[in-house]
Amino acid sequence: IEYLDTKRLPDGRHLTELKKLFRLKYQNRKFSVVIAMDNPALDFAIDNQADLFGNAPIVFCGINNYSPSLLKGRSDVTGIVEAIDLAGTIETMLRLHPATQEIFSPNDYTATGLAVRKELEALIPRFAKVRFRFTDPMTMEELLKELERLPRDSLVLPISFVTDKSGRTFRMTETTKLFYEHSPVPIYSTYEQRLGFGIVGGKLLSPQIHGNNAARIALRILAGEKASTIPVVLDSDSQFMFDYSV
Repeated sequence: IEYLDTKRLPDGRHLTELKKLFRLKYQNRKFSVVIAMDNPALDFAIDNQADLFGNAPIVFCGINNYSPSLLKGRSDVTGIVEAIDLAGTIETMLRLHPATQEIFSPNDYTATGLAVRKELEALIPRFAKVRFRFTDPMTMEELLKELERLPRDSLVLPISFVTDKSGRTFRMTETTKLFYEHSPVPIYSTYEQRLGFGIVGGKLLSPQIHGNNAARIALRILAGEKASTIPVVLDSDSQFMFDYSV
């Protein structure tokens, strides 16, 4: 297991040096399959598939805003799309809070944050009765003040806020607790990691279920199937989950 650390270093300038390190570490290793988690990891794995991984097949998961062009024409890449059900969550939010006028969606400017924001922006015409508001680059302190000022007819749907404007990084559970302490209105999500830390709930993606499903694809390849014959899984594996106490 190797971490690219692109949440802390989102510009990716360190990846050239990381490639040199991987080449040194793994020059005498033969890989049967490579599992890439998150968009930057998939880009890195595909770009270095021949050079670092001996053209081993790639299985991906955790990929936001998927399109076939991300695979760059490779036939030996497959996996499972992180198909978060934003629409299912928003429908639930508006059904439970019919007076809602605005949905506030904090987001950072990492590759993941921007990819999920793009997915949400595509849904705005479908929910034209409410306003959607995103964030400019902010420090955590600035964002918490913005939350405190929210009107009572708004709801919060965090997209991704792992890295703030100052470069500090936060765990998802940490940001959820901070948002809950400062928000005067209910918070929903599309990720199970936030459940139990202040969100009401939503149609949540479980990283354990998502990872298990990707691992099953990798096992099929290890058992002899060709990655090129395994279609990319586009369906969401999210489930409705709620925090009773909240």
